[in-house]
Amino acid sequence: MISLRIGQGELEYLKLSVNRPLLPAYLEGGSFDYLDHNWIRTIVEVRAGAFEGRYRTDLHRDEFEQLREELPKLYSFEIHEIKFSAMEGQLGIDITGDRRGNFEVCCKASDCSDGNCLDFRLGFDQTQIPRMIHELDAILAAYPLRGERPPTGSK
Repeated sequence: MISLRIGQGELEYLKLSVNRPLLPAYLEGGSFDYLDHNWIRTIVEVRAGAFEGRYRTDLHRDEFEQLREELPKLYSFEIHEIKFSAMEGQLGIDITGDRRGNFEVCCKASDCSDGNCLDFRLGFDQTQIPRMIHELDAILAAYPLRGERPPTGSK
């Protein structure tokens, strides 16, 4: 399993875990539709306060990539906020920094089937960001882009 862990320590965190695909099997099959063939089966694990749980969902590779592109900017204080929103509403992550190296994470985990959700908050400091970037790099390397991205602005 490859994981991205947001939070500090073992007591409070959000963890997104994916299996390593068998790359030849993952890439076989000729042409791929960009939107349909870049979904990654993800296990979302939450530990926040008295709550602990996990669920399975599919996140699009673009969602991991967008987070990967924004984390270095958060680290350098170029930006002080990231909003991650899964295409199908199953996970929302808002990270806000105080520009002194402390970050608050507001999350909403949803099963999308009948409206059940859990809202929770986490914290971490700037020293955790390089590890998170490295973890995202591993996920993106394990799941290379399949198909061609549509031009910006097209549907």
